[in-house]
Amino acid sequence: MLVVGEQRVSLLYIGERETEIAWAVPRDQLAGVELAVWDAHDEQATLRWHFGDGSWCDVKAQGAGWKSLVDALPVR
Repeated sequence: MLVVGEQRVSLLYIGERETEIAWAVPRDQLAGVELAVWDAHDEQATLRWHFGDGSWCDVKAQGAGWKSLVDALPVR
């Protein structure tokens, strides 16, 4: 599950008995998010995350929920 908070963006693994933070970044280090690829057949989007230091990563999202995620974060 991806959690977007006021100060941090975190990726959580949620299991039956415990939750673990897999990855987190301060929100002020996030430079933007853009739609890199949209696959209408699988309703899957690849979102490219850009960071203040110039690095980036791709995150795959399924379903319509990715649209609200992009609205909640800065767009590059």
